[in-house]
Amino acid sequence: MDTDKNGKPWAKYGALRPGDHVIVADGFDCMPAGAMLEVQGNSHEGLWISCSHGRHSLLGQLDDDDNSLLGIYVAEGSPQE
Repeated sequence: MDTDKNGKPWAKYGALRPGDHVIVADGFDCMPAGAMLEVQGNSHEGLWISCSHGRHSLLGQLDDDDNSLLGIYVAEGSPQE
């Protein structure tokens, strides 16, 4: 699924890089809905965003297409937008 129920596209894991910014949807216990967060990462651990538990791996948000990040949107002005 490339979009949420309203047709807004999810961020794509393969297009994100450390330093990009994303916005999280509701439904996360460790981050407030609508929070804009900076993507962090390295070649060993992949990509993540900071959360109240430390790090939230973006790999855990992958949809069945192995690229769309459920609950994660690209922030306005980011290169992926």
